[in-house]
Parts: sequence; structure tokens; C-alpha cells
Amino acid sequence: MKIISEPLRIFSIDIPNKEWYPLRISRWFMWGNKMDYLNTWGFYLGFMGRDDELVDDECREAFYSIKPHGKVFHCTNVNGEMLTIEYGEKRFKVNSKLYRLAEEPKFKVGDLVEIIEKNIGGRIEDVFWHIKNAEPYYTLEVQGRKSGRWYKDRDLKKRE
Repeated sequence: MKIISEPLRIFSIDIPNKEWYPLRISRWFMWGNKMDYLNTWGFYLGFMGRDDELVDDECREAFYSIKPHGKVFHCTNVNGEMLTIEYGEKRFKVNSKLYRLAEEPKFKVGDLVEIIEKNIGGRIEDVFWHIKNAEPYYTLEVQGRKSGRWYKDRDLKKRE
């Protein structure tokens, strides 16, 4: 992550101009200006009906069909204010205004994993970001059905 123009400020309350905005990274609040989001991981805070103009017209329907709020995306391209973010095999173009940084999850959508306490294999169905705990959590597809439980990194291991 690079700060392009202004210096990094931690817990700053002296906001020099209206372009500064808060970003939550792990458990720290940082103030940044004009972030370089390329190859970062983050979550998108957009809601259908309220933030439609921030999602590209060509992918808006597909984007909202996955219920994106809180899911962890990978930013693969930056073009001005627009970001190309990926969720599994799906790609979307969104405005950077509602994109918030998060740590890279240990497991990605589609990864084969094993639930440690049950010795049962499954596939990562969804990756979410828990804002309060600043960590990812996962839902799985186990034996062809979506699990009703959320799993954390410590509950899973990569299946070989």
C-alpha cells in the first residue's frame, strides 16, 4: 500500500482538507489521501438502491446479486476512481469511494479446506470481513450443502 501525495497520519483529528477520509486497516484507524489500491484486499460498503451510481452499469446486477456488503474482494486494477475487484471468478468495476482495506484472507473463495474439529472437507463458499474483530470469517459448502456456521482461520486447514 502506498500513500501517493500526503503523509500518513494515525489517529489524526486535524483534517487539512475535505479529501481526507478514514480507512480501517486491521485494528488501526489511518487517514490517507489518494491510496493506491492495486493488489489490495478489502470489503465494499455499497448497498443496492442507495449506491447504484458507484457500480459500473455493465456489472451492477451481477454485483448486487452476490450480496456484496461485507464480503472480501481482491483489487486487481485501478483506473482513476474506478477499481476492478474480484470475488472468486467474478469481476466487478466499482468506485473506490466505498472500498475499505482489509488483510488478505488465508483462504479464498473456491479453496478446498478441512474443518479441523470434525475432519470433514468442504469448499469456501463466501469470505466476509468482521469489522469489529478485524478478521475474515468463512461460510462453507459441505457435502453439497451450504453450512449454517461461520468459520475462522483457526477452525480450518487447507485440504491436500
